[in-house]
Amino acid sequence: MNEIVYVDTSALLKQYIEEKGSLQTVNFLREAGFLGASVLVKVEFVAGIAKASRMQWIDPDKAQMVVS
Repeated sequence: MNEIVYVDTSALLKQYIEEKGSLQTVNFLREAGFLGASVLVKVEFVAGIAKASRMQWIDPDKAQMVVS
């Protein structure tokens, strides 16, 4: 697919936090030609990864690696 796909933070977080729809979303994004996102995604993404680490949804070391 050579379309520009606009993604929000929740779609990007699905690559690191397994939840309903994660596999389908990741597969869809991998097939996209180009991804577009708001400038706020970076801040929201880091906050989402930090929350996932606090809630023990992902390993703290993995969280640190993802946001580094």
